[in-house]
Amino acid sequence: MASQKEKFVARLREAMAFRGMRQTDLCQAADIKKSAMCQYVKGSFMPKSDVLDRLAKILDVSTPWLGGYDSPKEREPLPPLAEPFLHYEPGTPVRVIGSIRCGYGGMAFEETDGVEYANVRHPEEYIWLKVKGDSMEPRIHDGDLALIRLQPDLENGEIGAVILPGEEGTLKRVLKQKGNLVLQAFNPQYPPLILSGEELNEVHIVGKLMETRTKW
Repeated sequence: MASQKEKFVARLREAMAFRGMRQTDLCQAADIKKSAMCQYVKGSFMPKSDVLDRLAKILDVSTPWLGGYDSPKEREPLPPLAEPFLHYEPGTPVRVIGSIRCGYGGMAFEETDGVEYANVRHPEEYIWLKVKGDSMEPRIHDGDLALIRLQPDLENGEIGAVILPGEEGTLKRVLKQKGNLVLQAFNPQYPPLILSGEELNEVHIVGKLMETRTKW
């Protein structure tokens, strides 16, 4: 019967392979020395609880499972962002944006579908962004509307709309880890994007996700 350490090594390698992450990627994202990561992968010793939790979060698996315990692999579900609105309450009209890009004149908004109502005081500080793709499944679906509060930065772990060069705005969880920026999708089929150094200057934060709404 495999020991707890052997289970940890096997599950660490399994999760890294599933996420398409190399040891160097994981070291950078979790702020772990390469020498320590080599020892983890070899099974020389197990990480401390705080390091194990960081690894689990980045690999999107439960901490007990990664640590070799008899526990579900999936992380505990996050609380819902918002219940689908089948009957909308009166509110303030906020413009619906089809896509966002960055250009020489700043951010360019492509408006679609007019407006959608939201309970906000200053509608000029918000947009509804039409979600494209399945990178944030199973919580946020293709075609959903995401209410974004326009702001130039996000707190560590918050979900927001971000733009990379040549791409449209997309929703991602933003993790800040000692000089690195990790853009993480909910869908495990999409590996996290790790940015550092000059790459950070190419990331444009549009704003913070406040609510999602499914249009039935």
